[in-house]
Amino acid sequence: MEIKIADSLKMECEIPLLAVEKFQFEWKTNEHAFLMLQAYIDYRIPYKPEELYGSRIKLWLDKSESQIIFLGYLTEIETKNVGETVKVQLKVKSGTIRLDQQAESRSFQNVENTYAEIVEQIAKSSGGRAICTKGTDTAIKKPFIQYEETAWEFCRRLASRLGTIVTPDIGTGGQNFWFGMRKGTVITGFSEDEYMAETKRNELGRMEAGYEVESREFYKIGDKTVFCGQEMVICRVLAFFERGELIFRYLLKEYETGSMMYQNRFVGLGLTGTVLEIQQEQVKVALDIDGGNSTGDYYYNWYPETGNALYAMPEVGTGILLYFGDRDEQGGFAIHCTPDVVNSERAYKSRYFDTKEGNSLHLYGDSISFANNGNYSLSLGNSTVAVRGPGKISVSAQGAVTLNASRIVISTPDELDICQG
Repeated sequence: MEIKIADSLKMECEIPLLAVEKFQFEWKTNEHAFLMLQAYIDYRIPYKPEELYGSRIKLWLDKSESQIIFLGYLTEIETKNVGETVKVQLKVKSGTIRLDQQAESRSFQNVENTYAEIVEQIAKSSGGRAICTKGTDTAIKKPFIQYEETAWEFCRRLASRLGTIVTPDIGTGGQNFWFGMRKGTVITGFSEDEYMAETKRNELGRMEAGYEVESREFYKIGDKTVFCGQEMVICRVLAFFERGELIFRYLLKEYETGSMMYQNRFVGLGLTGTVLEIQQEQVKVALDIDGGNSTGDYYYNWYPETGNALYAMPEVGTGILLYFGDRDEQGGFAIHCTPDVVNSERAYKSRYFDTKEGNSLHLYGDSISFANNGNYSLSLGNSTVAVRGPGKISVSAQGAVTLNASRIVISTPDELDICQG
């Protein structure tokens, strides 16, 4: 239903509202835009609040041409009885909130892809659209991994690597955003008679100056102007409606930068995968989070836990663990092979070296054992030496072979010949 709030200010929603008392909304970079609205409900019209979550709410100015100032989706409803009326408070968020609900995991290992190509792919697969003003000609160079992150979180993190931001769309209602600052139009009309100035030092150590100004006209993030003799861009929009008056408050800055963001879940994380190719001391890995499919031709360094001891490259088709020592996934490396079948009886303090042919070397706390194709084996312990095999076992030496013990036990299922000289 359509509601006239003030002269040219109108609203459309599915909630049976009688009148809007006041509202405010905030639109800034790197965050979902939101609207807080207080109104009165027509209690004579029945409705079910629980069925209206996610419904669309639109605010616009109906002047010489229609101008949408906010379009989003209902996320919260609170009602309160006031006398014989019912007062309601609504919270509405921009369509980008739908990009921030489903956490996913996948890798991007084609290092020739640009930031923009990855962001556009993420947005499209999540039902949205990204307009990229940054990263269109910058290759990622090293893999990025989206690990238990929503599309919104991952795209913000990618933007921070370029020192930029993401800007939510509030005019279409779609799951749309700008990767980088929106390219707006040139505007005029801000009075320099009254403003609030703020100065702060950014992460790069540079001083940033900003000006907060008010206007009755609606402008958008990314619109440009000249203020106090400087070229400025709108980086934040606040709107306040109360007692029939609508005021907009804008933050003007020379440029907008984004703080560096990391995914802290990567610290000490190991992702399993399969070796696809080997190149010198590097491996190409298809990660399990990608369904075991290759997502690029990147080769990770192979840094086995054993260091130089028992050094060997894993074979194609071997399960492998991709490890991350800090919160930057671009520094990941392959650390060890994973067994095809995990033996629950294996102690974590023991070490195993197995090949697909069945040859093995096992290092235990009190012994060491070798095996050939699972048949012949030699075990050396603190008090025993054991040799086993299904066929003939011979012990030979250029000199004498001496067995010296208080007791010698030799057993065989068939025949035993012993000669003593």
